[in-house]
Formats: sequence, C-alpha cells, structure tokens
Amino acid sequence: MNSIALYYVGTVVERIYGSSRFLLIYLIAGVSGTIGSFLFSPTISAGASGAIFGCFGALLFFGYKSPKIFFDTLGTNVIMLVLFNIVFGFVVPGIDNAGHLGGLIGGFVAAGAVQLPKNQSKRASLVYIVILIIGIGSSLFYGYNYKS
Repeated sequence: MNSIALYYVGTVVERIYGSSRFLLIYLIAGVSGTIGSFLFSPTISAGASGAIFGCFGALLFFGYKSPKIFFDTLGTNVIMLVLFNIVFGFVVPGIDNAGHLGGLIGGFVAAGAVQLPKNQSKRASLVYIVILIIGIGSSLFYGYNYKS
C-alpha cells in the first residue's frame, strides 16, 4: 500500500516542488515520522508511511500558499484522504498514528523550508528551517532524557 500511495502522491508532490525539493521533503518527513513514533508510541516504527504522510503535509502546505489552485484541483480529495487515514489509524489496532502525524507535520514544515519553486521567500524558508531544527532537536532531547 505504501508503494501505491507513494506512486500517486509522490508524483504530484514532485511535480509541484521538483525532484530535489521532493527528496528533501520525503527524507525530513520520514525522520519526523520516526521521531513522532519514538515519542508517542510504545514501540518505535520506522517506514515509508510517515514519509508518505509528509507528502500529504507538503500538499497541505501548497494549499496554504496557493489555496485557489489547491481547492480547484485536488484540495478536497487530499483533506479527505488525510482525515480518513487518521481516523482509520485510531480505529484499527497496530497502526502508528504518531508516526503518521509526525510525518504529516514534518512534511508541512519541510515544504515551508524548501518553498515552492516559483514563490520563494528566503526569510520564510529560514523560519521553517529554524522550526525544523528546534522541533527535531527538542523532540530528540525529550525522548532520550525524559521519556520512560
């Protein structure tokens, strides 16, 4: 299922952001998903699902920056898919929603850090990079020092 989701969602994100930005978003979202799992799940899970949720986060960032285009094309479908998967994760045992939500947030923030190709703001990018560094750093610090 992850491969199918990556094929459909990943190709849309890659078309919007470009290949290098897509790769950064995907990797950062994967790390963020693993950190979310590390912080809020009894067992750590690492895999593609957090990174794929990060692709959804990148699409939501696109919607935040270009709402008219987003809702005229794929916005409602993306929002419904995200909501369905989050609810599904709470209903079905064995699904790591913490990893999915960590990836979703990580993908959104990573998309802010890399910015859209034709709408770049160095200042906004820097703000999102700082948020990423502080978020990942403080999460790891908390997880290693205070999580029981």
